[in-house]
Amino acid sequence: MVIAIKAVYVFVKPIANLSKGQCTWSHRSALFEMDALAKVNRINLVSSLSPNVFRFTQNGRRCLFIRKLSDEFIIEDLQDNDEINVIVITNCHIDTPKLSMKTLESLEILFITECRMEFLPLVENLSNLTYLDLSFNSLSYFPSDIGSLRKLKVLKLSGNRITNIPSEIVYLEFLQVLDLSHNMISHLPRKLFSLRSLIHFDCSSNTLFRLPDNISELLYLEALFLSGNVLTTLPTNFSLLKRLQRLNLSGNRFEYIPFCIFQCFSLKELLFSYNQASGFIPDNLCRLGDLEILSLAFNKFTKLPGKLSSLSKLEFFDIKGNNIGRIPEEIFSKCKNLRHVNCGSCELIEVPPSLGLCTNLRVLDLSGNMLKKLPSEGKALKNLISLFLKNNKISVLPQWVCDLEHVITINVCKNLLQDFPNGFSSVAERLRMINISYNEFEVAPSCLFSTNSKLTYFLMDHNPVLQIPPEICNLKLLTHLSISHCPYIFELPDELGGLLKLRTLRLCANSLLKLPRTMHRLENLNYLDLSDNKFSCFPIVVCYIPHLKVLLYNNCCHACTYLEPDPPGWFDRTDLIDPDASMEKLGKDYIDEVESFAAEDERPPTLEEALEFEKEAAKIPRIKHDEISNLVFKRKPHKIPRHIYCLKFLVHLSLQNNGLYFLPNVFNRFKYLKRIYLNDNNLRKIPSSIAACKTLTDIDLRNNKLSEIHGELHRLPNLKNLELDGNNFPLCLREVIKHSDLKGLCAYLDALNQNRDFILRRMCERFIGLVSQDDWAQILQRLGVSEDTLEHIEDELPGGYNFRRRVTRALEYWSRMDLSTRATNFEIQSPGALNTEALTTSAAAIVNTTATTNTTPSFEDEENLSEERSQAPAPEPSTMLVGTEAEISILQPITLTFTPLVSGPKATPARLIHVLKLLDKKELVNAMTEIVEKLHVHQI
Repeated sequence: MVIAIKAVYVFVKPIANLSKGQCTWSHRSALFEMDALAKVNRINLVSSLSPNVFRFTQNGRRCLFIRKLSDEFIIEDLQDNDEINVIVITNCHIDTPKLSMKTLESLEILFITECRMEFLPLVENLSNLTYLDLSFNSLSYFPSDIGSLRKLKVLKLSGNRITNIPSEIVYLEFLQVLDLSHNMISHLPRKLFSLRSLIHFDCSSNTLFRLPDNISELLYLEALFLSGNVLTTLPTNFSLLKRLQRLNLSGNRFEYIPFCIFQCFSLKELLFSYNQASGFIPDNLCRLGDLEILSLAFNKFTKLPGKLSSLSKLEFFDIKGNNIGRIPEEIFSKCKNLRHVNCGSCELIEVPPSLGLCTNLRVLDLSGNMLKKLPSEGKALKNLISLFLKNNKISVLPQWVCDLEHVITINVCKNLLQDFPNGFSSVAERLRMINISYNEFEVAPSCLFSTNSKLTYFLMDHNPVLQIPPEICNLKLLTHLSISHCPYIFELPDELGGLLKLRTLRLCANSLLKLPRTMHRLENLNYLDLSDNKFSCFPIVVCYIPHLKVLLYNNCCHACTYLEPDPPGWFDRTDLIDPDASMEKLGKDYIDEVESFAAEDERPPTLEEALEFEKEAAKIPRIKHDEISNLVFKRKPHKIPRHIYCLKFLVHLSLQNNGLYFLPNVFNRFKYLKRIYLNDNNLRKIPSSIAACKTLTDIDLRNNKLSEIHGELHRLPNLKNLELDGNNFPLCLREVIKHSDLKGLCAYLDALNQNRDFILRRMCERFIGLVSQDDWAQILQRLGVSEDTLEHIEDELPGGYNFRRRVTRALEYWSRMDLSTRATNFEIQSPGALNTEALTTSAAAIVNTTATTNTTPSFEDEENLSEERSQAPAPEPSTMLVGTEAEISILQPITLTFTPLVSGPKATPARLIHVLKLLDKKELVNAMTEIVEKLHVHQI
């Protein structure tokens, strides 16, 4: 089998070059350091056993690549590979200590990375091994067997859990590169520094608090990385490291720059950021005449000495985050080789005019200061590529900015700009990114919308802009556009739909009333933020953006929010009346529409059809004031259109704080949706289709008006977070939500579902005894039993003496329960109470608590009970069950010989009470409610 791997690149560098400190292995991309003559090559690979195992030859070396396999398959793949020279094993799961490589005597380079490996493979016989990388595993100790690898030149153990280094390391006399970064090492043994060949040593991100004095014995050391430790000082003989060229001491606890560093005259790179050094920057730094990179960022220095101007070779200078107040004139006038200068957050009031003499400057960062203007002369800065002026008080840019011939990035965010200088259009044509947010632009600068624009990132948030010009369509290469917090923007031009490469669009916190219909052309748009606008309804065109993955639509309804009380008359008779529904749709027909799933083959309307429907709906009100009386409040709620299921690639959906009372029951159509945020709405019901969205990992339903959790929401296979606080759940469920984790909550809900079926059975039994012959057919039809099904029951069980049996049969069809064996037994057994201790164990433990029942009378009035029993038909002997057999039959599904037609929501106690309230059957409502109250499960 031949596999063409298009994206595999092989970096081949000489091991001899390690003497120059050029070790740049990337374990994630499988970049090999092998041969001096080879360069980057794109290759086709010849496979061996599977797509995760393949072999190839590069520069005369036989290579084996293994990924995403378990250890037993790796052992099998390593067989019959005696002549292999390079092995790369990555992203596998190795948990056996018996992974042997004894027979691989020709092996020279071995990578085992990101494999969660806790044991070192048997490598003592690999006498030719020169390169070993075991980074990003779970090794808790430094493998002493490595000491037998006498030819080893490169050893990388980064990203493990190593705490100590064994004495056997002294046997690696040819070791040139040692990487122990990102471990838990608190001290270094003295024997480590007897490795005289060591050139590159990385022990960053550990817990070192001091270095041994004999570190000076590493006479050939060129690169030393010790960042991210807790060092406070260096050994006095540190200055004997005369070949040291690169030193990183960032992120430690130094209170001053150790004097011994100033005697390491070969230093070219000194990184000393994120320490606690204060006062004046020492003049002795100027003794490091070869210094090219100097970073002193985020210390507490207060003065920058002018003598540093003697560092004539300095190219990179970072003093960000120090309160130095001013920059000496001679720094810029004498350091002619400066290419990158970062003086951000230094409390600068002005910049010396000598800045304009830095002819080689590529990057200039003056962000976070108190600058009101820039030097007037700067024509020599023609090589500038990036200019960062964020968070100052600049109101006018100097004219020399228009002469920057190579600039591609400008950030002037958080200033006082109202316009750009004349001639800026020539610069704008070369820009790739510009940020003009938090300024005072009232008109979007026309110079930014040139037909030759190369802009890919454009941010103009927090400006008093009145409108977006139609020339925005000239930004053909734009991929990221942010126009947010502009309160005077009410609409966008149709030309926005011409930005065909746009991937991210932020339009939050404006005053948008609608969106251009051309937005459906944005085929590459993945991210859209419409939060905090003033839409009168959800923009239907959003549903037709074909590849949208993230949709944020929060706080877009300012007329109906969660904090407002229910309008008068709402939910008095039903909890499903839509305030925007016509009178003809109230009740069963409307409920069926809300509850109906979106079929997989359902064809959505075209955009033109949807827009026309939206236009007509806005033009003709569906409810008149004299029709609704006090039942329905006239105000329209915010809605999410059913056609949202057209966003088939949606991964993240946020609909927070929109006053939503209902959601379309279409979530079964989302195949990639992972996160949905519905908190701070008015939701009283969860769409049952959410339980069919198997990819969901995060659901937020906080601060709604839910009284129960519908469906199988808690059984979603990938669910990690379910937020339910701030709803109207019963006390027991609120306590479980508050004190239990997701596992305990799911176990509780499983038990609750079984109790709900138990309660429904008792309600059905009570209903059979109370319902009148005049009402039963109407109630069952409203529950969803079709007229044809009721006629079939009449034919099957005719006559007045079969009335109760007809009701029983109809309820069996509706509830899918066998009620015949219990139709005359009104002795109700309440399920056992749930114990909180069981909630943190397992669902089985909780369900078992419901099997223990206590016999209690359902009603106190024995005379009424006798009368109801006398009205009920006698049970058939063949179906009678007694004792435990009767209990076992409680939740047995009925086996049907006739296929009934039943529609509407799932049969639940709440559904039955809802329909009875809708039909104003007060006596039945009271009886059903009494059963619910008596049998409701309460937490101990």
